[in-house]
Amino acid sequence: MRSSQTTDDMVDERTLLVHAHFDDELDAARAASIQSEISKDPALKKDVEAIGALRGAVRKQFSPQPVSAQFRSRIDAAIGQPWYRLRPTWQALAASVVAAMILTGGAMSILRSNEADQKISLAVVDAHLRALITDQPITIASSDRHTVKPWFNGRIAQSPAVVDLSESGFPLVGGRVDVVDATPVATVVYKRRLHLISVFAIPGREAAKPLSAPLPIKGYNRVEWIDGQTEYWAISDLNVAELRTFSQLFREATAPAPKHP
Repeated sequence: MRSSQTTDDMVDERTLLVHAHFDDELDAARAASIQSEISKDPALKKDVEAIGALRGAVRKQFSPQPVSAQFRSRIDAAIGQPWYRLRPTWQALAASVVAAMILTGGAMSILRSNEADQKISLAVVDAHLRALITDQPITIASSDRHTVKPWFNGRIAQSPAVVDLSESGFPLVGGRVDVVDATPVATVVYKRRLHLISVFAIPGREAAKPLSAPLPIKGYNRVEWIDGQTEYWAISDLNVAELRTFSQLFREATAPAPKHP
């Protein structure tokens, strides 16, 4: 079975080379090689005869028409430069190679970024689950942000944003320290009816990032965003719409006040 498939592949490849030879698309060495095979192989000779007959019939039925100077000028105007300048040069080929390398590098960077985000998302969901199965999902229990925020001082390198959203139906209940990807991070905990919302503050980012679309993972919804040098991940079994509302309210509360001229 393998031998038959290999033979078929070789036949297909040689047929393609015959067509390429007719179109003058082969270099001198490859053209000489396929010409030698044609002279030795009756099947290839038949392919050559069939291609020649087909081309003769097409040319007879559809004779080529000369391109007028006016039409050639319209083509040049449409593409912005004379057609004869569009032939590839070694400079153009080199530029294409460089562009491909840049695009490939960018794609790999995006891939690595997505892999890192996936790793963090699994870690924060696991941390949220560990907290839920314990008797005390929070270490510092308080609805006062002026009590919760100072509690993190000395426990982690960077204190998280802690906001009061009780008037919007998301009361603060406390905080804890979790370990995400071998790094201690601050987790601020809020509540919506019987649902807990863990907000992980992961330091080390320096770019702005808008709110992501709520995505489920392991049955829990998550929303992430970046403010300043901190990446926030909100995790909860709360429904998507309410988790999105919470995240928007949290981000609006932590946004810097606009500067007046």
